[in-house]
Amino acid sequence: MLLLVVIFSFSFQNIAQDSGLSFEVHYPLIFSDKNNTYSDTSGVLGGVLQYQFTDNIPFNFGVEYKFDLLQTVENLSEFTEPTKRNFLINNLNVFSKMLFVTIPELQLYTSAGFTTYKYKNTTAGRSHIGFNAGAGLSYDIFEQIYFLASYSFIKATLKQNDGESLTSDKHHLVRLGAGFKF
Repeated sequence: MLLLVVIFSFSFQNIAQDSGLSFEVHYPLIFSDKNNTYSDTSGVLGGVLQYQFTDNIPFNFGVEYKFDLLQTVENLSEFTEPTKRNFLINNLNVFSKMLFVTIPELQLYTSAGFTTYKYKNTTAGRSHIGFNAGAGLSYDIFEQIYFLASYSFIKATLKQNDGESLTSDKHHLVRLGAGFKF
């Protein structure tokens, strides 16, 4: 709700001249640390919904909601079959895009923000919260369609049952995809 209030307040103040919404679909390649709750994880699908406040050369900024649907393998014992479980990483970020003057179709992208996810129906079914930061490049193929490649580092913690110890998960995500500007 707070995100909508911020978006509408910027829109009504005429800060967003020629900016707007964009949507991206990407494939997440995930590289998890071996000390994670589950380190055997693969990507399924991801997406981004962005609202860009400004449309000025050479620097633009905005907010985004980014999600990555991932699949992990839980192996409870050597006597049972491994079980595949899905989990969804949610990111609420601020981002900036810098245009290259010599190649106006190419944009450098940076983002940072809040992350949360929960492994569903597993022995570690509690929620993780943390932060993410990333960078990437996008290239406009047409006025409204672009390709992207980005990297994000995600670190999230989980408070254990004993109330004192913390477990940290670290993920490195590479995203390859395409986007559409409305």
